[in-house]
Amino acid sequence: MQKSQITPLTGLRWVAALFVYLSHTMTDDDLPQSLLQFSGNGYCGVTIFFILSAFILTVNYHERLGIRGLFKYFIARAARILPIYYVILFFVLLKTKLRYGSIPSWSWIHLTLIQGWSSNTDVSMGLIGPAWSVGVEIFFYLLFPILLFMFSKKLKNVQMSGSLVIVGVVLITLFYFRFRNGDSHRWLYRFPLTRSGDFIYGIGLAGIYLSISKVKKFPLLASVMTYISIGFIVLMMYFTRPLSAISWDLLYAVPAGTLILGLAINQTSYIARLLGSKVFVRLGEISFTFYLIHTLGFDNLLKNTTTFAILYYLLNIAVVCAVSYSLYQFIEKPSRNYINSRLTTR
Repeated sequence: MQKSQITPLTGLRWVAALFVYLSHTMTDDDLPQSLLQFSGNGYCGVTIFFILSAFILTVNYHERLGIRGLFKYFIARAARILPIYYVILFFVLLKTKLRYGSIPSWSWIHLTLIQGWSSNTDVSMGLIGPAWSVGVEIFFYLLFPILLFMFSKKLKNVQMSGSLVIVGVVLITLFYFRFRNGDSHRWLYRFPLTRSGDFIYGIGLAGIYLSISKVKKFPLLASVMTYISIGFIVLMMYFTRPLSAISWDLLYAVPAGTLILGLAINQTSYIARLLGSKVFVRLGEISFTFYLIHTLGFDNLLKNTTTFAILYYLLNIAVVCAVSYSLYQFIEKPSRNYINSRLTTR
């Protein structure tokens, strides 16, 4: 099956990963409060990730999967995330064993990638903090063939795809009103079922893209959508209180989706060309590894530089990028290519 790469969306993956990095590491009180509020809302990158994942999967696999196609799909998904995930998990478990003399009894939850289903934050976000979202992605990967089987024949129908978009947004909204009180962090942010609205929304957006991408009158509208979406996301990050229930997903879902759709339809706008440049595409390629390792202690390097706090963060990002690039080149990419070549070319 021929797969297409929408290069601005590859670059967007890096921006989303960078936002999440900022939310976890940029806490220096010497920084302006507005900048701290912006970085504190960086977890909106997770919403971008989930919608983008559904969008790309649908564009690449929108033709109905047969038995052989389904096998290739699961192999490709496994090869994409499992080798580097388990290498990093092994490193973390070894580090934990050496430091504390034992590893947590619940480590098997991370080995089986079901940590997102745990109600205990120490468990679901233990070991590799951001990896709870990998477990959610696994759930989405299993859900995707079922949804594709149900809707593939009608995906290129704008009305049908628009209906999926509406269903996705309605689910996100209903989950917000149901779980906005109490442990909203678990339900609205970390729980696989309550993030399914993001995934359905992304599938619907991909259907719209497949339906109208070649219509000449839409690129200008798509460019306007792109810049308005970026402006809305940035403004909300500056003015929304971090860790509020609405910011876990609902606040950013619609602008994240319209940003993705706008970049896909019009890849010639200035921002699309920037995100599709060689530098951003390469950063997008290492973004998954960057995302997994950025909380593993690299923020303790180069400290304490409060006088030059911005310089510290730039240097720290460079360090994490360098490590991520090495892991991508020597582990993630070779293992993915090996698994795909061995198991899907027979």
